[in-house]
Amino acid sequence: MKDTQHPGQRIWSSDQATVGEIASPAFLSTGWLLEKLDRQPQQARLTYERFIGQGIGLRLWDNLKSGVLLGNQGFAELMRPLLRDLVQSKGIPRAERMLAKPRLEEMFQDTERDKAVRNDRIPAAVRERDYTLFQVHEYLGMHYSTISRIVERVDEERRAKNKTWP
Repeated sequence: MKDTQHPGQRIWSSDQATVGEIASPAFLSTGWLLEKLDRQPQQARLTYERFIGQGIGLRLWDNLKSGVLLGNQGFAELMRPLLRDLVQSKGIPRAERMLAKPRLEEMFQDTERDKAVRNDRIPAAVRERDYTLFQVHEYLGMHYSTISRIVERVDEERRAKNKTWP
């Protein structure tokens, strides 16, 4: 389907009703949105039109973070604490849950002097938080093969304790 130049030309769009070009259908309430933009209805409609016009031609989907957050990295960081509870929810796709994963800086905070703690956190970063071996290697400044051996050692220990571990 060919995209139209202006959102108001799309038959499914509520833009024409929002700016007052057509009557709002019974199911559409535009008052709440317009009141947020300005107390004067005509000014609110102009502000809305300007806002919509600024978005024409923007490639929004190019800026999605893990397929669910639209915005820059700063916005994604602001949303991270709000998404923390999603990490354990199996009803939410993994890519979306991983938005709330802790940053490597957080995971390895205060581990510079404690090699054992650092080494315990390396497999967690890779196996539980979906960081790649390369990302952990880059962050910690350790050799890639060292990171790999630490993860493999923990995997072997888990396999020995529990035959269901991959």
